[in-house]
Amino acid sequence: MHGSGLRRAGWLGPSRRRPLGSALELPLALALTLCAILPWTGPARAATNTPVPAGQTFELRLGQSARVGHTPLRVGVVAVTEDSRCPHGAQCVRAGGVTVQAWWQQGRGPRHPLVLSLPPPATANHPAAGRDRTPEGPLRLLALSPEPVLGHAVAPSARVLTLRLDPPAPAATGGGVDSVEQ
Repeated sequence: MHGSGLRRAGWLGPSRRRPLGSALELPLALALTLCAILPWTGPARAATNTPVPAGQTFELRLGQSARVGHTPLRVGVVAVTEDSRCPHGAQCVRAGGVTVQAWWQQGRGPRHPLVLSLPPPATANHPAAGRDRTPEGPLRLLALSPEPVLGHAVAPSARVLTLRLDPPAPAATGGGVDSVEQ
């Protein structure tokens, strides 16, 4: 085919005769748009179907979720938002820490955000304090592997989080004191 035949076929420049373009242009444009606006947190992972027992450790990768015990509660991991741990091979003034964006969901209800920190917040004034709570108790980040190594980047898909859902703390009681003596 010469130039005029290629132009008629739509291979050379835009054709004013085609109102919608080829069948692949729209899906390709949609896929590229989604890639540009969605954050990269590693490959999508299937949710784990096996329930994880409350109070025992379990592992999730970014994008994975798990059902807790025999409850409708699911927890999932979205992204590592901070990893300031001191890399192997480096000398650091402080140890650093990890902050993870996660979520919990009760049944088919809405997802509620969680912020998990390692080490856990030491004071109630810390921005992440109390933001690890689910209806079944606090979700604890115990470890993030692999450990950082000086000069080596870690792919998001390689990150494994070790977690534990602690049972809720018992409600505080008044200790049997109903009144104050004067």
